[in-house]
Amino acid sequence: EDDLKATEVTLRWPAGETATEIILTPGDIRHAIKAEEIAAGAAKITGLNSETAYTAKMMNGTKTRGTIAFKTLVDFGGATPVYKEDDLKALLDNAEEGAAFILVEGEFIIDDYKLTKSVKISGFKPTSKPTIKGRFTVASAVASLTLSNVIIDGNKEIANFLELTDAAGNLGALSLDGCEILNMTKHIIYNNKKGTFGTIAIDNCIIDGIANDQGDGFDLRGGDLTSLS
Repeated sequence: EDDLKATEVTLRWPAGETATEIILTPGDIRHAIKAEEIAAGAAKITGLNSETAYTAKMMNGTKTRGTIAFKTLVDFGGATPVYKEDDLKALLDNAEEGAAFILVEGEFIIDDYKLTKSVKISGFKPTSKPTIKGRFTVASAVASLTLSNVIIDGNKEIANFLELTDAAGNLGALSLDGCEILNMTKHIIYNNKKGTFGTIAIDNCIIDGIANDQGDGFDLRGGDLTSLS
């Protein structure tokens, strides 16, 4: 598995077997095989395109010594891919400050998740958004929360998508881009504890089903808000 990445591949053959070059198609990529690669029986080829099916042909002069077909992986740009069988809550718990996650597909349950660090969560395909069921709460200083191309579904059971739950709650920046926020019973964003919001930016989002007669949409009855766009 470690031999195949998004933009590079390591190809292997019996160590010491002589060959002159490796030709990859599409793109007519040519890699001249070095003496140390022959000794190791391995050559790393970089500069490939992600999610692309390649055929590699190892040549010795004009003779073909071997061929192999492979497909490069998705380029997640340094973010951690999260698949439908993964536990998003556990990944968030163990994440470092500023970690980025890409939800590939599926539904992820976070329940009432207490956010304690900055994270960025994105859906892999904007045309097929993954769903997060639950909400985020903030009770301490968190620099940022960034969500893009995901569905946040309260399932008509959760009061609000985001809440400051303590006077010490301080969210420096919230960014929602290309998201859907659905089926909250009261609010989208709520602050009744004199916590602090910095900037809130919502772009190209659908917000629907803020359901019952208790719902205010945005209920900021305490604390500060720097800006809302």
